[in-house]
Amino acid sequence: MIKMPRIRLDELGNFQEHYHPISHHVKFEGHVQGWEVNPTLVLKLYSLFVGQPFTEKRTENIKRLLYNHISCAKIDPFSGLGFAVHSEDTLNIARWDTDIPHLLRNNVHHLKGKDRDEPTIHKADMNTEGAFCAWELFIAQHERDTWLKFLNSQRSDDDKRTYLHDVIQGQLRPRL
Repeated sequence: MIKMPRIRLDELGNFQEHYHPISHHVKFEGHVQGWEVNPTLVLKLYSLFVGQPFTEKRTENIKRLLYNHISCAKIDPFSGLGFAVHSEDTLNIARWDTDIPHLLRNNVHHLKGKDRDEPTIHKADMNTEGAFCAWELFIAQHERDTWLKFLNSQRSDDDKRTYLHDVIQGQLRPRL
């Protein structure tokens, strides 16, 4: 067994005063809102929310933003398969790499605007913003598992459809 060296922990793992731990009573939900289909990229579109789901208008606007960014080559399609997660203020677009198929490539975007149903999209810097929030990781873990099933298949068109239809739905529950 490797012995851990003596470490001062008083300066580690501390958070800003305004951070309050998310209670296990908060019920984050992930729901599939369909697929964003483009000739070069198909994304499973998830919404991540607490309480009431987003409106259909917001979902359609998110799909439009995705379609426009993909069509204008602002988003690299890589393998052409992946998923996107939109929450109150973030759109996280994740695609599986072509050259290293077990590598997940993602772009994080802020959703801003006065009307929450008609947000605008602004690319975030992942060096300062991070790649995924803890709740998005529930969806990413499911996607990793179903992607690995796909990689271990014959990777036929039927296997691709199986990957695209294998989604996580409902309340996301941490093991606390």
